[in-house]
Amino acid sequence: MDRQQHAKIPQALIIGGGIAGLTTALALQQAGLTVRAFEQAEASREEGAGTALWSNAAHVLAHLGCADLLQSLGAPLKPGDVADTLGRSG
Repeated sequence: MDRQQHAKIPQALIIGGGIAGLTTALALQQAGLTVRAFEQAEASREEGAGTALWSNAAHVLAHLGCADLLQSLGAPLKPGDVADTLGRSG
């Protein structure tokens, strides 16, 4: 692809590599934009806390093709359920 063709592709810059930034980047990329995401942290790290996704967020991620990944990494919590860092209910 030459420079002139590349200049015609819509581009987006995403600031922040968290859930919202990466989801936005994925959605824009699937819409045909060239996307660059920037994150100030040099590496991701676990903080020891879980992340809860409401059903609307899970539906959006599934629509973007991440349903299998969500299924493999997560587990549904029952109302009032408390789990440790290994997902064991207590």
